[in-house]
Amino acid sequence: MSDSDKEESILNDLMKIKGITELWDSQKKSLRAGLLSTRKNFVIIAPTASGKTLNAEFVILQTLRRKGKCLYLVPLTALQIEKGEELRYLHDVWNYQVSTKGDWKNSDVAITTFESFFKVALLHPEIVEIFETAIVDEFHVLYDPNRGFNLEKALTLLKESNTRIICLSATFEDKEEIREWLNSELVVGGERAVPLKFGKIDLTKYSSYIEKMRNLYSWLLDSKEKVPMLIFCSTRESAKNRAVALSNLAKETVEDPSKLRTEMEKAISRTTFTSLEEELYNCLCKKIAFHHSGLDVRLREFVAEKFKRREVDFLFATTGLAYGINLPAKSVILCDLTIYMGAEGRKDVPVYLFLQMAGRAGRPQFGNEGYAYVVIKTTSDIPKAEKLLEGKIEKAISHIFMDDLFKKAILELIYSGKKQESQIISFFENTFYNYQSSRQKGLIEFNLRSILQKHLRELIDQGFIEFLGAPGYRLTDLGHVTMQFLFETFRTYTLDSFRKMNKYLTEQGRVKADFDLIYRISKEFEGARTYKYPRKKSELIEDFYRARGITKPSHAEYSAYAVYYGWMENKPEYEIEEDFKVYGSALRNVTDEIYKILNTYERLAHKKGFDVPHEFEVLKDRIFFGVKEEELPFARLPDSGRDNVRK
Repeated sequence: MSDSDKEESILNDLMKIKGITELWDSQKKSLRAGLLSTRKNFVIIAPTASGKTLNAEFVILQTLRRKGKCLYLVPLTALQIEKGEELRYLHDVWNYQVSTKGDWKNSDVAITTFESFFKVALLHPEIVEIFETAIVDEFHVLYDPNRGFNLEKALTLLKESNTRIICLSATFEDKEEIREWLNSELVVGGERAVPLKFGKIDLTKYSSYIEKMRNLYSWLLDSKEKVPMLIFCSTRESAKNRAVALSNLAKETVEDPSKLRTEMEKAISRTTFTSLEEELYNCLCKKIAFHHSGLDVRLREFVAEKFKRREVDFLFATTGLAYGINLPAKSVILCDLTIYMGAEGRKDVPVYLFLQMAGRAGRPQFGNEGYAYVVIKTTSDIPKAEKLLEGKIEKAISHIFMDDLFKKAILELIYSGKKQESQIISFFENTFYNYQSSRQKGLIEFNLRSILQKHLRELIDQGFIEFLGAPGYRLTDLGHVTMQFLFETFRTYTLDSFRKMNKYLTEQGRVKADFDLIYRISKEFEGARTYKYPRKKSELIEDFYRARGITKPSHAEYSAYAVYYGWMENKPEYEIEEDFKVYGSALRNVTDEIYKILNTYERLAHKKGFDVPHEFEVLKDRIFFGVKEEELPFARLPDSGRDNVRK
C-alpha cells in the first residue's frame, strides 16, 4: 500500500468511527501542510471545538500503524483521565493499549501530565526514546506563570529527543516565534462547530452595587435559553455569595432534594455539612452551584459532574476552573475584570485567559450558537471590557526568567545527574527563555552563562548546592530533600519556604512535635493552609495570638489553630468552620499537604542526624487521620473515618 493510500485509510477509518462525513477547515489545512505526509513538528492553533483534536488522532493512528508509540501530554490529571476515555476506541476497535496510569513501557499511547512527563523524561530519558510522537494539548498553558514553567521544560526535553511534536492550542499570540522555537509547521485558523457570540452586560446605569447585582441576577434568570452558564468570579467569596443570591431568587428546584443530599454525603463520606457545604446544597437544590478552593476537592468534582450532566444551570467559579476539566457550556459570563495574580497583586484579566474561559461556551448539544459576555459594573470597566472583546492576545513570555523558577530548574537538572555547568547550560540553551532573550534588543546584551553562574552562586549561598570542583555541582541535604518533595508534588512553593524550614530545624536543634511546628508550616507554605472567612473573626483565636504578640492574625494563623485545635481534636468540620471562621470543607486537602511537608521535615531531620521522637509520629498520624491521640488505634482500622471514630 502506498503512503497516500495509507493516509486515506487512516482518514476513512477515523471518520467512520467518529461519524464524520466531511473534514473541517483546520483538518484540511493541517493535511495540506503535510501532517501525515511528513515527519515535521506541527503547531496547530484553532478555536475551541473547531476539530483540531482530530488532527492529533490522525497522527496517533498513523504512528500506531507504523508500530510506533505515542505520548499525549495534558495540563491536569482530570484532563488525563478525560482524554483516556476519549481515546478508548483505539483499544476497543484495534486493541491498542491506552494508558493513563504511568505504564509507559507497555502502552501504545501513554497519556500523562506535563509535570509527570518532565519528571520521567529528566530522570529516565531512555523511556521517552521509545515514543515516536508526542501530542502536546492545551499548549497555551505556556502563558500561565506556574504551569507554563513546567510545560516549557517538558517541551525543551522533547526538543532534545527525536520525538515528533504536535502542539494543539485554541489561542496563542506570536505564532511565528513559537513555530521557529519548535522548528515546526504552523497551521492557524478554522471555524468552530458552533459560532460564538460575544457581548456586554452593561450595569453602569445602576447606582449602587446591590442594584447592579440584582439586575445581573434578573438577566441571568431571564436568559434560561442560554443555560448551562459558567460564571467566572475573581474570589472564592464572590463566587459563593453570587450563587447563594441567585438561588434565593430562583424558583425552579430539583425533583428529589433528599436524594441530592444523600449523593453529597456519599461524595464526602460524612453526613454532617459545614455551613459552606449547606449553602452549596441549598444552591444545588435550585440547579445552581459554586466551585472554588475552599471546598473539599471531592465536592468540587461532584459539582463539575453535576454541571456536565446538565443538573446545574448556573455554575459560579473562580478563574482556576478555566484550566480545569472540560466543562462545556452554552454561555460564559466574566463577572469581574480583575483577578488576584499572586505576588503581582490584583491585575486586569489577561485576554488569553478570557478567551480560554470563553472557549468553554458553545457546543453542538446546546444549540447552534454559544455566548460569551463581559459584565461592566463601572465606567472604569469599559476600556477593560473592550480590550477583552477585541481579543488581541498578549505576548507569551517564558517564565524561567523568574529567579525562583530558574533556580528550581537548575536544582532539577543537578538532581537528575547533570552536574557539570556545560550540561546545565546546554539545557537552558534549548529553552523558550533563551530563544526569546537572545533575540531581544536592549542596552545590555543578554548573556545566558553569566545569568546561570549568578544563580549557581546564590544556590550555594542559600545552602541548596555545593561546588566540588572537577566533579561539578552536588545537591546538599537540603537541596536533595527539597527536590524529592517538589518532584513528588510539583507544588508551587518557593525555595525560600524550604530554606526557612531548614533554618527552623537547625535553630531548634531537635525535632519538634507541637503547635509551633504546624504554625511554621502554615506560615511558610501557602498551599498548606485553609483560609479564614473574610470580615469574620474568632475571639478565641484572636486572644490566643494576641497573647503571643500577634495583633493581626490572618489566614496562616487561623489555619494553624483550626488544624491543631480542631482537626487534630476530631472536631467535625462544621464545628471547626463555625467556631474558628475558616473554610472547614478544605481541611482534608490542607492536612494532606501538611502531612507531606512533615515527611519532608522528617527526612531533613534524619539527614542532620536528629532523633525523631515517638511524639512526632503521633503528630503525623493525628494530622493524617484527624483524630485525638487516644483515638489513633480506632482510626488506623480500615475504613474507619473521623465520624465513626468520634462515635
